[in-house]
Amino acid sequence: EGIAIGISSNKAEVFSTTMAVLAHKGFAGYALGSSMVASQMNEYHFFVLVTVFAFCSVLGIFLGMLFERVSRASNDSTATGFIQAMVAGTFLYVSIVEIGLKEILLCRDSKVLGDSVSRRDMEWSKLAAFLIGYLAMSSLAVFV
Repeated sequence: EGIAIGISSNKAEVFSTTMAVLAHKGFAGYALGSSMVASQMNEYHFFVLVTVFAFCSVLGIFLGMLFERVSRASNDSTATGFIQAMVAGTFLYVSIVEIGLKEILLCRDSKVLGDSVSRRDMEWSKLAAFLIGYLAMSSLAVFV
């Protein structure tokens, strides 16, 4: 995530990429935090993981800036393009394959819904929510 910000070459790219990463980090942080609370891990491990989560983006920004500077010094934009493609591919892979498909196919028992919603209806609802989220983030990318 941070690498995408670091390799941005102008203010507009930095701003739009930062907004996308912040939106992602907010949801990812919430998901990570709620998972850690649900697992009842001890405080030390909790704070270590939160610190690593927080500083990975900062480290990525500095690495991206280093890659951008090396690429600019050699007048070769191939390296920057390659890194941008890797970052975009990583985002897509993790969001679709690692998270999206597993969440759509995983049917959790719900005390709130009870037996009123079938498994098939729940899967279709999740797919609709996934697509709405994808469209919302795509709209953000177009308008920011």
